[in-house]
Amino acid sequence: MKAHSRTIVVIPALLCALLANSAQGQPTPQPTTPDMTVVTGVIKEVNPLRKTITYLRMAEGSYGKQQVTDLMFLHPNVTISLNGMKTPLKDLRPGDSIVFECLPKPERAIRVAALSPEQLEKLQKEKERIKEFERKVEADHLRLIKELARKEFAKDLERAREKAKADAEKAKAGADKKDDDPMPKDAAKKEKKEPPKKDPPLN
Repeated sequence: MKAHSRTIVVIPALLCALLANSAQGQPTPQPTTPDMTVVTGVIKEVNPLRKTITYLRMAEGSYGKQQVTDLMFLHPNVTISLNGMKTPLKDLRPGDSIVFECLPKPERAIRVAALSPEQLEKLQKEKERIKEFERKVEADHLRLIKELARKEFAKDLERAREKAKADAEKAKAGADKKDDDPMPKDAAKKEKKEPPKKDPPLN
């Protein structure tokens, strides 16, 4: 069987989180050297005696992406985990999702993280539950913002109405006061008609 060629692939986030020393909730370690690669797939066969794992992976082919079979050799100091717990190689089963972190020249997996189908389904459901919760929180937040905006708009409208009413009442009061005020003396004098002027006598 042809040995696995060095191919860097995108790792599902759920599996990538298991590339650590497993179960202690520790953060995922970074590759120790830039030459290290990470590959992912689904276990097809485990051989504890040869310390190899045959697995299926997606690869680009003549007709687009297609599933191919590859063989991964394990490093003598390999660390293996299943569902986040350290485990011997023999406990891995066909159908488990698998992630390898590999050393180059020759390529050997130094870390192996696997998820059983049941655990993968459980984590996916949990992920969906979290997404649904986040969508609900976002919807509630948006609804709250709209409600606050509606209330503020109603307050601004009421304040504008009260101001308009007060301005109208003030203008009316000013007009009524002007009508009630007596005519000023100067204005009264102007109202009196001046006597007609006599023409001077002719000499």
